[in-house]
Amino acid sequence: MQSVRPVRRVAELGSFGPKDWMSTDLFKRFDPARWSACTELLLRPLESLDPVQRAAALVLLYDGHVQNGGHTSHFDSHLAEHDDELLKALKEMGAHKHAMILAEARFLKRSAEQATEDESDHYWESIEDLDRGYYRLRPDISDVLATYFDANREHFPR
Repeated sequence: MQSVRPVRRVAELGSFGPKDWMSTDLFKRFDPARWSACTELLLRPLESLDPVQRAAALVLLYDGHVQNGGHTSHFDSHLAEHDDELLKALKEMGAHKHAMILAEARFLKRSAEQATEDESDHYWESIEDLDRGYYRLRPDISDVLATYFDANREHFPR
């Protein structure tokens, strides 16, 4: 039987520890207090973060929106205006499949907005299919971020 992962809500990031988010191997080597400190830092206003932290914050917030309500939730948020920067951050962190899904979802969203009402349903259903693919990706974003925190220790709490 497959275990159910908790839904990630950006407002509740502090209420879950890394054991709820990360693969078992990564959890064993990543300090829960450090995870909490890093994610707390990333919840500050984007303009207050340095470029390395900002990239991680965009990825963390994006993942929170997608986990909470799919890409439509992300597109409804103010963060969607940073999608070009987000795509770059995902790629720089090695989350290439996540970046491909975001790029495809953006394309389908634009297509849906230009289509007739009957045609647009197909595009939105395709975005929901992408959401399901996103949820199955491994490594997931928590693993990607933990690796990024380790690779950029000078920018994150120790």
